[in-house]
Amino acid sequence: MGGIAARTAERFVGIPYRWGGDNVVEGMDCSGFVRAVYNLCGVNIPRTSADQFKTGERVDKDNLADGDLVFFGASADSINHVGIYVGGGKFVHAPRRGDEIRVSSLDEKYFAGRFVGAKRYFRAESGG
Repeated sequence: MGGIAARTAERFVGIPYRWGGDNVVEGMDCSGFVRAVYNLCGVNIPRTSADQFKTGERVDKDNLADGDLVFFGASADSINHVGIYVGGGKFVHAPRRGDEIRVSSLDEKYFAGRFVGAKRYFRAESGG
């Protein structure tokens, strides 16, 4: 199911960012985006990135799988951004006002310096 979530997330690329938004017509913020993708996969998660970080199974960065959520902020107590891991060190996210949902690399300086952790809500898939 994580692979389905990742491929679904990629289909949202280009939708405009909108703070507090949670639909494709008006736009979405980061947590609204991941919640919408997960809802399409039949998984209900909390609305805010901070609350999303409090649930799910913790995953080491070296063990990320498609569909895992990746979280960013100053610390675990101040999560302010979330995206969906899609493989190859990349994730899909809704960055900020004036931008669109896009794919970024976890290795980009901005994200590498603010990576706080990852959570899994789907059972890890076996095979390639």
